[in-house]
Amino acid sequence: AGLFSQTTALADGRILFTGGLDLTTGQPTTAAAVYDPATQTTTTLAMAQARAGHGASLMGNGRVLITGGSNAFTLTNPLGLFTGLQVSSEFFDPVTNTFLAGPNMLEARAFHTSTSTTSGQVLIAGGITLIPFINLPTVSATAYRFNPTSNSFGIPATFSGARFLHTAVQQPNNKVLLV
Repeated sequence: AGLFSQTTALADGRILFTGGLDLTTGQPTTAAAVYDPATQTTTTLAMAQARAGHGASLMGNGRVLITGGSNAFTLTNPLGLFTGLQVSSEFFDPVTNTFLAGPNMLEARAFHTSTSTTSGQVLIAGGITLIPFINLPTVSATAYRFNPTSNSFGIPATFSGARFLHTAVQQPNNKVLLV
């Protein structure tokens, strides 16, 4: 994994690394790995989809939700990034060290935040996306929650100040601060 990859701490203390740009090819990769600090070993894995600029968050049930990202990237044509935006999601199961297909998001996006909440859900916010039906690139001002109980993404809500490549943090009052 390389640039635009994700790192997620698992409930058992291991660390999951997913996707990013392959440092040799410059393209998004399916590469993933789990590092166990107790044994200082790394297990190499592969996601179902190549992803860079995706989200990854630990859910209350112990699995990791991996969302969106881009499956195509070129530094010589930055607009080409928008042709590779993904709506897909997948789950990492830490018990079996496997990736499983998840539901599609409501819109393709990359460079968004994916934040675990105290309710066990995951807030997906912002990023770059395409305006529905006309497929024009835009910066998103929408957010929605993934509910692991229903295995679905909720109805989008809008926020002021569209953003991408931002950060987000869960606050004690169960609100998420986007910066």
